[in-house]
Amino acid sequence: MNAQSSLRSIWLPILSFLLTAIIATVQHWSAEDLAWSFWLAGLMWGTVYLLVYMAAQDRKAGAIYLFVLYFFYFIFGGFLYGAFEFIHREMTGHWSDANIVIAIPQAIAQAARNNWPFFIFSAITTLPDYILDARTVNFVDMSSPLYAREGFKMMVLIFILTGLTLMEVVGFFALYAILLIYFFPWGAVRNALRR
Repeated sequence: MNAQSSLRSIWLPILSFLLTAIIATVQHWSAEDLAWSFWLAGLMWGTVYLLVYMAAQDRKAGAIYLFVLYFFYFIFGGFLYGAFEFIHREMTGHWSDANIVIAIPQAIAQAARNNWPFFIFSAITTLPDYILDARTVNFVDMSSPLYAREGFKMMVLIFILTGLTLMEVVGFFALYAILLIYFFPWGAVRNALRR
């Protein structure tokens, strides 16, 4: 692949990132919106990753990994709910009356409804690399799967995001710095420059 075609292959992910940043600015995405969007995108694209892995390599192991993925996301969803409930209490002085069984699906649905462009653009940015990796990955080394590395990065950024929100320092720059770290197609740019 020559340099010109390499540059053509990264323009769409970069454009997706720029459009996401513009929409986030226009719609005034909150830290909670972004955290639940990261959570839902990770769950959706992790499911696609493991389904491709199951189809291409190992159905039995893939089914076990899929169970682990959903179990982990269920636990992490509880953490997110608890963290933002705590932040709500710190800011308002009282707990919300929401039931956790109802509140988590409502938060996920709200993130999907309000931030749907994020999911379209994250699919453009993420899925090509995920599908390619899932066809050839070896799960013996857990640092090897691309999804494991991306999932760890997403988890760390959500912890940072909730911590910054609790300290009341989440503003324009903090949100978009996190969006840049999580969502900018660094891998595609690095691969294009190598070529």
